[in-house]
Amino acid sequence: MSRLAAILLLSIPLQARSQSLPLVEDVEWSAFQQHLSQLLPHLEKMHHPKAMLAKIHRLIKEKNIDEIQKVLAPLCLIGLHINPESRVKAKPGSASVQLILNKPTYFLVQAHNEGDVKAPVKITGENGQWLQMRITHPSKSSALTGHRLEYLILKLTAKESGKREVTFKLDAGQGTQDLGFRAEVPILFHILKRK
Repeated sequence: MSRLAAILLLSIPLQARSQSLPLVEDVEWSAFQQHLSQLLPHLEKMHHPKAMLAKIHRLIKEKNIDEIQKVLAPLCLIGLHINPESRVKAKPGSASVQLILNKPTYFLVQAHNEGDVKAPVKITGENGQWLQMRITHPSKSSALTGHRLEYLILKLTAKESGKREVTFKLDAGQGTQDLGFRAEVPILFHILKRK
């Protein structure tokens, strides 16, 4: 991601920030610390501001899970919640909804896993023919670890400019689909042409 794209992710309009994901509580530190060690190299490759990365490193030393979640919140496009019965729900996060035409943009998906699910998360987009998407786990495995909190990496590439909406649908394996379409998240994107 270019410096411009990184700036766009952090230059978030107030209306885009209105959706905030709740803090995940009762997170086991050692598992979360290991997950962060896998996630941070990806954040560095995305060229996020050094001050933000330095703050995360400082918070890791302090074992401050809540503050780490707050620092990562502006990068989260979607929050994924798997309840104890392994049903998936999703809601919009507070990341910017701006993309650059034909240029990959990376977001995070916060996964709050109360169901001990250890399956890959799949994402599709209704009315999203104009959008290429790929979701991956920061570890070598594509599956969730079953831990209470982890972050997935969502890569989006827009093939058309303008204002376009896509309804993301997420699931984490057979039987996790939530009744009532609560695993669906409609998001309106603003796609900018390259200068």
